[in-house]
Amino acid sequence: MKFRFNRLYRAARLRATLLFLLLATAAGQASAGLPPVQQPTTGGGGGLWNTWMGYLKMGGLALGLLVCIGAFMSVAHAVITSFHDVRKGKGTWTDLILYCVIGIILILVVIYLATQAADIL
Repeated sequence: MKFRFNRLYRAARLRATLLFLLLATAAGQASAGLPPVQQPTTGGGGGLWNTWMGYLKMGGLALGLLVCIGAFMSVAHAVITSFHDVRKGKGTWTDLILYCVIGIILILVVIYLATQAADIL
């Protein structure tokens, strides 16, 4: 049993090594006709440091967008939960309207703050 396992392990390892070598030699030909790397739209062009700072700034903007998405999802969850409570008779329509108005204001404030942060970056 142990001999059979070792034989299967060696065969699988040999196949994986051959596949890796095949892909490694083909990768050089695949990247031969690629255009040069584009600089980030926010900065770059002044060497490696400025390029990395441009990419870092774009990452910060993406993080701000994720915060906006999180705010939108939490407001949507609260409004849907409030509507569910109204349908069950546990809540009132006033609660639902209040959640909607406060949620819209919250989303607008978060988007405004993200826009201001993008200008600062």
